[in-house]
Amino acid sequence: MAQKLSISALAKRLNTGRFAVQRALDPDNISISLNTISRVAHVLGLKISLKPRHFTPDEFDALVSKMINAAAGKESEEAEAYKKQIMEGFYGEPYDEPTKRLAIFIQPGGSAGKTTVAAGFVEWCLQLQPRPKLAVFDADERQSTLFRIFDPNGSTPLPAPHSIQKIDSRSDSGKNAFDAAMNALAGDKGIAILDGVANQSGDVPSWLNDGKLYSEAKRLGIGIVFIVPVDESTKTSESATRIIVGVGGRADILIVRNLKRLTTLPWDAVFRDVIFEGGQIPPIYQIALSKWDVGTVKYLQGEATGKPLSLFATSTLKSVDVFTRSRAEPYWESFAAQMENVRNVLLPVGFSSAVSIPPPWVSKEERKAILRNAKSTRSNA
Repeated sequence: MAQKLSISALAKRLNTGRFAVQRALDPDNISISLNTISRVAHVLGLKISLKPRHFTPDEFDALVSKMINAAAGKESEEAEAYKKQIMEGFYGEPYDEPTKRLAIFIQPGGSAGKTTVAAGFVEWCLQLQPRPKLAVFDADERQSTLFRIFDPNGSTPLPAPHSIQKIDSRSDSGKNAFDAAMNALAGDKGIAILDGVANQSGDVPSWLNDGKLYSEAKRLGIGIVFIVPVDESTKTSESATRIIVGVGGRADILIVRNLKRLTTLPWDAVFRDVIFEGGQIPPIYQIALSKWDVGTVKYLQGEATGKPLSLFATSTLKSVDVFTRSRAEPYWESFAAQMENVRNVLLPVGFSSAVSIPPPWVSKEERKAILRNAKSTRSNA
């Protein structure tokens, strides 16, 4: 017999949080796993019945008639839509891997290392062969840290044919910058990097919930990934949760666990609720940044030289003192290795097998050996 339980009572019986239960009971949630459905049904005293079916003959005839009539009336777009619906009724909706990527670095909840990660991502992309064309946008008008690193007068200017642009988004929480990034990807750029979103408002922007944005991105072959750093502040975990709810399965999420002083973060407890026994909403990936020494952080923030540096530049430039440079090298190596682990969600399909060029501190002999091994691995894959 079915039981009547409150959200809190159901969460307690399932040993999870209210957020996870609300997502499990959401009729619009298409990412829920069968395991989750089964557990919820068992606690409520219900049974599950799944009934897959094909189009009925009448349904199929009705769609074909509509397609023929649309084609006869020279309504090509409408006819194509009916054709697609007919095909999906038999074969399911095809999944097209993105040919371009939009990486949005967002965290309104605090200084969690968002721009440091964004700059590191730019440097990692610049070491790929073949190299995608990058369009970098800084929506933080107040600090513009990413712009101060990569603009023509910055500490490490972005070389052509890549581009960087500073956009004032104080009135729209990054929407103008988002539109600019989409326009760049509609052109010749392969990856757009957007930083500074929501820095001015201090909250998750409302346009994150706009389904039309994701539909347009899908139509253009653009895969969107939100890179969300979290640290020991509960604010960053709360912001990450709101971003996940706002995105709602329409884009990928990469959580960056910034372990400044702690080995566990408030986010870790939240993550268990979000995952809810394997039912990811939306697809969530994770990497971690280890604690960095004070000297490295000073160079990253620009306290040492007057201009902020990327992590890669801190580990290579001769203007950085030898001690700090030697400390930053393993940080960069660790960061680049973690980028490699999630490259499929960060890179367009045409670059997902790109070879990463070893950093300059690797000897020429070692570099040649690494590249030979990488090319051999690709050819045998």
